[in-house]
Amino acid sequence: MMVSVEINEASYVKALRKGHNYAWDGQWEKALAEYKKAAACNPDASDPYVGMGIAYARLGRWEEALEAYRKAAAIEPYDPLLKERLARALAKVGKKKEAAETFIAAAEAYWQRKNIRKALENLTQAIKSAPNLPEAHLKLAQIYERIGKRDLAAKAYVSLASLYRDKGSIDEALKYCNLALGNDPDNLKAKALKASLQYGERLLPSIAEETPEASPVERSRKQALTHLAEIIFEEPAAPGRRIDTLLGQALDAQSRGDLNGAIASYKQVLEAGLDIPDVHFNLGLLYKEKFMIEEAIHHLTKALKSPQYALGSHFALGECYKISGQVDKALAHFLEALKIVDLSTVGHTQADELIKLYRNLADSFVARGDREKAFAFIQSLMDFFNARGWEDKVKELREHIRALEDEGIALSLAEVMEAPNPEEVFRSLSLSQELMKRKLLESASEECFRGIASAPFCLPLHIQMAEILIKGNRIEEATEKYLLIARDYELRGIPYRAISILKRLIRLVPMDVSVRVRLINTLISFGHIDEAMEQYMQLGEVFYELADIRKAIESYRQALLLTPRSSKEEEWRAKILYRLGDLYVQVMQWKEALEAYSQLKELDPKDKEVRKRLVTLYIRLKLADQASKEVEELIDLYRQEGKLSEMAGFLEELAQEQPEDQMLRSALAKIYLELGLKDKAIEQLDLLGELQLDAGKFQEAKETISTIISLNPREVGAYQELLKRLERGEIA
Repeated sequence: MMVSVEINEASYVKALRKGHNYAWDGQWEKALAEYKKAAACNPDASDPYVGMGIAYARLGRWEEALEAYRKAAAIEPYDPLLKERLARALAKVGKKKEAAETFIAAAEAYWQRKNIRKALENLTQAIKSAPNLPEAHLKLAQIYERIGKRDLAAKAYVSLASLYRDKGSIDEALKYCNLALGNDPDNLKAKALKASLQYGERLLPSIAEETPEASPVERSRKQALTHLAEIIFEEPAAPGRRIDTLLGQALDAQSRGDLNGAIASYKQVLEAGLDIPDVHFNLGLLYKEKFMIEEAIHHLTKALKSPQYALGSHFALGECYKISGQVDKALAHFLEALKIVDLSTVGHTQADELIKLYRNLADSFVARGDREKAFAFIQSLMDFFNARGWEDKVKELREHIRALEDEGIALSLAEVMEAPNPEEVFRSLSLSQELMKRKLLESASEECFRGIASAPFCLPLHIQMAEILIKGNRIEEATEKYLLIARDYELRGIPYRAISILKRLIRLVPMDVSVRVRLINTLISFGHIDEAMEQYMQLGEVFYELADIRKAIESYRQALLLTPRSSKEEEWRAKILYRLGDLYVQVMQWKEALEAYSQLKELDPKDKEVRKRLVTLYIRLKLADQASKEVEELIDLYRQEGKLSEMAGFLEELAQEQPEDQMLRSALAKIYLELGLKDKAIEQLDLLGELQLDAGKFQEAKETISTIISLNPREVGAYQELLKRLERGEIA
């Protein structure tokens, strides 16, 4: 039994050490295998699980990294570094709240070990993971207090007060404002927030009561009013007191519905020097309510420059332009408002696609010029956003269609809102996706058909149907469906979406040549040349894998013709010519291969691999002069880099393949002499001399033997005798 334990311990140490060595070299798969062996030998040790966690993390396998760190942390529950690693893994897999709580636990462990820097660092990470978690802000403030950094403690307390204010806990918010001011009596944010909490709400009672939270415009209006109320109670400089009075008058008039009085006061605020988006936004809305559309547009456009008012301003501007009958401009602003909402609900991966999609949608509406349809679309948008709960519906839809986004198809709100009954489309999309997640494919299909029956031209529903077919392994039907959808997007003038659909198909059926050709043609027709080049390269690889080298070559040749239209012509030419050269060699089309590599040489004369292949091809084609010239130039390149020995190795390989090539023997001899390898040079000269004699080139043989004699070899007498016989004409 003791022997078994010793063997296990030895195996454990060996595996762990090997794991560490592989990890040090960045060979994470191998490291992972060794760490697993170590864990099997000693399941109660934390080090193997830590190693596994690090390896999984480096490989991007965060779920598995998380599991490994959990096991390690269970073994070493008081290790702060393990808690920190566990927290980072939790954050990576999207478990933000648990990540924040674990960062806080790590911070406490570091604090107990008097590692203040790491404690603060982990609390900062906790706040990044879950900004609305009060515990992290509180502990951060308390640590700053303890170490005497009172200004930073005040800042943390202000953040905490803001959280409680947003939750409607006014007493708690005031408590932390007072703690902030206790640490830093001059903290302006604490003062402003405290004043807003004590007095600001009194200015807005009627507005708060009548504001429907659903409307983006009303939400922005409330934000502007609250901010302006806070400004009044900031510590004012002497010139600011008049502004405070004017702002108070404007807010009071606005709360009483006195539009003229509010407008007059806000104009005076601007004249007094407080030229901020909040004022312009309020003024714009007041002018809109009085149907003074030009003035409303002027001020809302100024407010639009502020990101916090972008959504409300775009929506209000859309309403203004609709009132004035300028449909195209109204549509543009409503689409921008939709885009902002959409982008707020997706990750970075889908954001780029949505931005391009909205650009295409705007162009598509303009191109269609259907005024009646545009008006209907605008009205649909207004109805949706003025209804309560619109934000929840958007989030719910996004949650349900996350699988589509993972496939690179980010559905846009605009496409849903374009349907005559968007509420029904929302319902069908959400429900069918939920049914599909539960693997109730027939029910999901029925729900999707129900939605299509009410909105037959709503392409997101057709996309959903295609995905249901894929889940049911009906790949051929899904392919046909997606091809029709892509065609429809092209006809609607939305090429980017057509392209994303075809890319989805490529991922689904990567060996389907017709789909890839369709994608290439679509990319070319809409000017996406570099992407088309990439697809041509992949098409060539598909043909190659199908063992159809002729078609692979044709694909690369087609791609080559397209290179002048790409943004990286030389780079693409080089990639394609390399591949063509390689394929031509495989099918023994030596002349075509020679042409490809000659063009590559023109692109980069210093590419030694290309020059080597040219030498080989010249020799195969028995073009001795060109081969000799290429070898000399290649020797010069290697000489300049101080790597003549590498050139010698290349020529030796060639000489083994072509043992009777006199040029190769001569070149090798020269290189060996230059490298100071006299014996090797003599060996090559001896072989060269034999080849020359066999070929009846007696004069060249004499010169070669004379060169050997000048090197004073061990058998110099034999070479001298051979030279005499040649000179007497005894050898013929």
